[in-house]
Amino acid sequence: MDKKRERFKNLIRQSVQGYEVSLLIAVCLSAVILVSLSVLRYISDKDGGTRACPADDIIHTLNLIPSTQLGIAEWQIGDYATYRYSPMLKTPLSAITRYFAPPAIKVRLSPRNVKFHIIGELNKSGERRYWMRKSGFEFFREIPNAIYRLVMPNDLRITPESPRFNFVRNYVPEHSLDCHQMSTPLATLVKQDEVTLELSAGRFDCIHYRVEFGQNSIPIEIWASPQISPLGIVRVSTPSEVLELTSYGQDRDINIPKLIQPVIDGISTLERGCSSCHGSPCHEFIDPPL
Repeated sequence: MDKKRERFKNLIRQSVQGYEVSLLIAVCLSAVILVSLSVLRYISDKDGGTRACPADDIIHTLNLIPSTQLGIAEWQIGDYATYRYSPMLKTPLSAITRYFAPPAIKVRLSPRNVKFHIIGELNKSGERRYWMRKSGFEFFREIPNAIYRLVMPNDLRITPESPRFNFVRNYVPEHSLDCHQMSTPLATLVKQDEVTLELSAGRFDCIHYRVEFGQNSIPIEIWASPQISPLGIVRVSTPSEVLELTSYGQDRDINIPKLIQPVIDGISTLERGCSSCHGSPCHEFIDPPL
């Protein structure tokens, strides 16, 4: 009986040791896979972007519609236009969902004001480019994320020459490499009719276009007027989002945060930012704020 009991104990001991070895091997393999994925992501990001930008949201779609196509020949520093952004939900959110939804989700699903503002210019590679700041579209931990783009009226696409920089108040600016539009063709505008729109911003004689990006592209409608700089757009409508002009004009009272100023001046391009919090790219909090 003692021999049987000892043999059983040895069998249990060997099983446990085998399980520990298997678990250790699994942990090591997982670590190797995670490190490999991180390295591949870093290389892919460094090479100019991991994926093409989505073509089914307004913030990226508008980059494919040159202002020159809508009658805006050039920009002046201070040109701005603000819009009321409204997400179009397929089904209304219930009161319970609205109450219990995380704050970040509530922000994204709520109507809000967005602004396009020409805040500066920079001669780059012999070409005159302008800094356009977009605000109100995106958030980081419920804090507004301002988007800074170095663009021209005839091309707003995200490319190595026209990069995208994100800036969240009290955080280090980020050179965003998560998407690109280098090989994305510009939109085709199909004229529908001429119409007068009456909005809170005023009365506008507009040309109504259907925007096409090729087969199977989502339906996008825009109402354009050459008097609305910088985009030339009065209204945009997609199945999931709507932008309507609320004000426009000249605003030369431009406040550029200290941390993004070197980028605007062309001194720093932030080719690689920090990578200590959630991988790369990321944000780093500055305390005390600058």
